[in-house]
Amino acid sequence: MRHPIRSLLVTLFFIFISFITKAQQPTTALELNDAMADITDSLYQAGSEWGKAFGDAYKTGRYDLIKPYRVRLENFINQKLEYVVTMKDINNSKSLRLAVIEFLSYEKRLLQEAFLPFERLKSSVTKEEVQKLIDNLTTLAAKEKDMLAKVSEAQELYGAENGFAIENKL
Repeated sequence: MRHPIRSLLVTLFFIFISFITKAQQPTTALELNDAMADITDSLYQAGSEWGKAFGDAYKTGRYDLIKPYRVRLENFINQKLEYVVTMKDINNSKSLRLAVIEFLSYEKRLLQEAFLPFERLKSSVTKEEVQKLIDNLTTLAAKEKDMLAKVSEAQELYGAENGFAIENKL
């Protein structure tokens, strides 16, 4: 049986999120750059949380416990993809926005092809089976550094074109 109240609440939630996202559109080049930086920083943080949860799952054999972390990452990526795709151009931001879209799309594929398989593991899994998935994750994640470099390069160019410098985080 369907739950009409639950469906209504979910619908209202998504309308609210859509409204909030549109209300927070950047209006200057610096705000747009900061929004793109916030996306990559937040994604890094969420990925680190998944990594910690994976470490715990590896020790305990409870791989089902990492699902909420992947789901949170996936929801964040989907939300930010929609946000960046629908964002209006501000002072020639297309290259930067496309670099972020490409990065988020890559991360979304990484979740499906490398993170999700871990959730299907049972506690009886062998170390060799886990290692095979770790190797797959390592191989697929190898491109991440290059993808981030493209975003950084696009940010540097965008900043130079718009009169601000990008803060380097080392």
